[in-house]
Amino acid sequence: MNIPQRVAFNTTVQLVARIGAITLALVSFGLVTRYLGVEGFGEYALVLAFLALLVPVSDLGLTAIGVRELAADREHEEQLIGDLLGLRILIALAAAVLLAVVSPLFPYSAEVESGLRLAAIGLFALVLTGLPLIVFQSRQRLELSALVDFVTAAATLAFVVVATQADLGFGALVLATVLGGFSAAAVGLVLAGRLVRLRPAFHRERMRALLAAALPVGAFLLFVVAQLRIDTVLLSLLKPVEDVGIYGAAYRFLEQALFFPGLFMAAVYPIFATLVANRDPGLQLAIDKSLTFLLATAIPLAAGSFVLAPDILLLLAGDEFDEAVEPMRILAFAAVFAFTTALFSSLLVLFEQQRRLLRLVASAFAINVVLNLVLIPQFSYTGAASASVATQAFFGVALMVAALRQGHLSLHLAPLPRILFATAGMCAVLWLTASLPLGVTVIAGTVAYAVLGYALGVVTRADVDLLLARVSES
Repeated sequence: MNIPQRVAFNTTVQLVARIGAITLALVSFGLVTRYLGVEGFGEYALVLAFLALLVPVSDLGLTAIGVRELAADREHEEQLIGDLLGLRILIALAAAVLLAVVSPLFPYSAEVESGLRLAAIGLFALVLTGLPLIVFQSRQRLELSALVDFVTAAATLAFVVVATQADLGFGALVLATVLGGFSAAAVGLVLAGRLVRLRPAFHRERMRALLAAALPVGAFLLFVVAQLRIDTVLLSLLKPVEDVGIYGAAYRFLEQALFFPGLFMAAVYPIFATLVANRDPGLQLAIDKSLTFLLATAIPLAAGSFVLAPDILLLLAGDEFDEAVEPMRILAFAAVFAFTTALFSSLLVLFEQQRRLLRLVASAFAINVVLNLVLIPQFSYTGAASASVATQAFFGVALMVAALRQGHLSLHLAPLPRILFATAGMCAVLWLTASLPLGVTVIAGTVAYAVLGYALGVVTRADVDLLLARVSES
């Protein structure tokens, strides 16, 4: 399989698997919200927020550095993977112990505290899953990564169904997430073991070198995740847990949507890397087309979420979560900036501006904390949602300015009016078909946007041909 075929295959498989995984995750979400109710789901969302915060702490940037080191030194692949596995085991144990020890220090209920202890076990599984991902990326077997994602969602859903149908309670639902993580780790390690021998090693010098290289990347990832999750933690400390449940339900849809820009950038990143390395003047055109594509996806997604928020929440979360409509509508605007962030942060990495990237994300995190502390006491979950949008806006614009200046590039937004016009037409169709079943409404709106977008020239056949040509060249 040649490079263009491999890129196309990986992208298609990842897209299909990720859509399947999201579908299964949303089914799990609906079962959990209906079973636990607003208060119980608030406790559940809080446990998952802490788990998400500690994953980058446990990874410490080793995934990114591992892929880089394997690409540069194939001759010592098994030794390097052995040290990565040994290092991840040690870090996972330390992080799990840390979470178990600090959980009693927070003013949470006994159920949340026990859930955090269970999450500590799940953290170990999530960290182990990172090693197969390193192997898959270095071997360009991203379809296997997609398979692991799908297994995670499918296994978690199966355990959630058992827990809810047997009425096993809150702890069993947290355990379902833990067991889903272990299922993914097991499948990932088996698949990776077929590609390369997996045996833990503990060579101190190499482990120190890996840690030294990974820590800056780990710090960046920690700030990125903390920026996205700290609002839930602060909300839990300043407001009742029911508010956390409302906010968690609203936030779930933004969280699921964020897979798309990452998938898109994974597909085009090699193209940008080649253009930057060769100082190709075609970089400006590639950025223009990529930005147009991301905006043409993010803006209608945000607008559609805004219009359909009541129906989406009723279908997936149930009628207890009707108060989540307002924060979900606010958070929809964050998607636009989150999509463009993926593009400009990747460019800064290619321009070797990691330190500037770290400063920007640290600044965004600080702004997010301050805004949450100011807005949550008065506005609760709507304040948290507003803080999230403001932070994403700041971070997205700051990244864009930094990347364009560093690359001596320009910002071209000529397609934006056409995107907005097509989105307005889509929203009109959504409003006119609102009385129909939600699936029919979504299909009608999607078709309307596609037709208007094509008629207005938002994305043309020439754009697709250009992208394929660039992939072939890379």
